[in-house]
Amino acid sequence: MITDSPLKICLLRLSAIGDTCNVVPTVQQLQEVFPHSTITWIIGAVEHRLLGALPGVEFITVDKSSDKKTLRVLHKRIKSD
Repeated sequence: MITDSPLKICLLRLSAIGDTCNVVPTVQQLQEVFPHSTITWIIGAVEHRLLGALPGVEFITVDKSSDKKTLRVLHKRIKSD
């Protein structure tokens, strides 16, 4: 059992729209259990258009077909947060 709330939670789910939608209840449960945690979701661009209005979640949109340079920028951004 987790007794301390994490400061930050990062989800990585770039998969298909249906798979991404199935993660929404998990995100909502995390928000309920850890109300003071910051939740960041790394998500595909198409999936973000569907779920971008999910309250209380910061989205980092990634082009799933991106090259290594884009992934390095993403890594740097996550590391600095």
